[in-house]
Amino acid sequence: MYLKLLGALSSLSFASATTLVSEDTDEPSLGPSSPRHSPAEARANGHRKFRILIMLLTTIHSRIATAFPSRFLSQSLTTLLTTFTRSTEELYKEDVEDIVSRLLVFVDAVQPESTKKKRRMTQPRLGPDGRPALPPRTNTAGSQLSAPDISKLDIIDENEEDKQYMLEQQEKAKIEEEMQIRLLQSFVSHVVEVYVLRCPSEYANKNTSPQSARTPEVKHDEQPSSMQLPSSRGINLHLASRFLKSNKFLTGGVIESEISPSPSLVWKEILDTAYQLSITTKELQELCYSPASEVDVEELEEPKSPHGLLAAVPKFVDDIPLSKVGSLVLLASRIFEKESIVDRKIKIFPEHRIIVHKYLTKGNGTSDIGVLDAVLFLGAWALSAEGGGFGEAPDGHASEGEESWLMYLQV
Repeated sequence: MYLKLLGALSSLSFASATTLVSEDTDEPSLGPSSPRHSPAEARANGHRKFRILIMLLTTIHSRIATAFPSRFLSQSLTTLLTTFTRSTEELYKEDVEDIVSRLLVFVDAVQPESTKKKRRMTQPRLGPDGRPALPPRTNTAGSQLSAPDISKLDIIDENEEDKQYMLEQQEKAKIEEEMQIRLLQSFVSHVVEVYVLRCPSEYANKNTSPQSARTPEVKHDEQPSSMQLPSSRGINLHLASRFLKSNKFLTGGVIESEISPSPSLVWKEILDTAYQLSITTKELQELCYSPASEVDVEELEEPKSPHGLLAAVPKFVDDIPLSKVGSLVLLASRIFEKESIVDRKIKIFPEHRIIVHKYLTKGNGTSDIGVLDAVLFLGAWALSAEGGGFGEAPDGHASEGEESWLMYLQV
């Protein structure tokens, strides 16, 4: 049943069928989907099926009896992320946000009990049926083998072999729990990346299909046009504009509703889930502030499919990475909400300069709106009273420091 469910998710289509012409017979043949459905009906059917499959997968996971749930969890998260990424090419913004909310319900249901105790939510999360989510199912047969807590046992009369066995079982259970938590952390960060970069934006409307609203590609030998229309893909959280307005950097002639929209409910749910899974601000800072490698630049210039990062079943917790773009947006949101428990005094040099060169690699006017908004906000924060200020230019000759500063301004 589990494998059939994953197969159904992998083959789920959100597009209507296309009529193909056979080269041999010159007769029309049907595409992968039924031709009876219009594009709107195909999107609605795909959306509804995705919701149902997520519900079924949530139920099945609670009934899998194994000592290593992370092995099944890795496969499930990979499949969900693959299907979710594909759905953003066809569904509209409200449908994508509905799927994100249901993915978070799945995360809430399958995460270890230790993380469920850490909640920051101010309102109940809605379940797949639109009602408050029910408590997750528990397997009465004991789906996960757990070692007894030897601190609560009288082991004076136990022999050394029994004590050693219990210690080993405790260590295995701890490692398994850490693996599950890390898989979920990585999954949520990649959901953030797909949502921020690929979700149809507020500029897309239902008069055009999501596919036709895709941002046109810019060739490397062409300069981006300054008159180019706003991208119809990507979510702008308006962190920079809201921060500048709150600090009175923007005055007059600006409509408040245009620069300070309320964050969507699904984004609040994402922040709640990231907090619950203990995605630490310190780790986000280390990832964002570390200098970009050649691999980082290649991934940002030519983004690979996010689900590829979870394709192989990991053997160690350190083998599971967070999304680079997802980490940047989460870090900026936490600093904006002033939820960071560590030093928030980011400086222009070196932190913001590293972020600029690491994330703004596509040229002026072609960077993703969500990434650009996060980078601009962090720069404004650095120069504010709560930030760290200008900092110090890189060591070296004056000409090198001036060159570094000019390169920063140019980007």
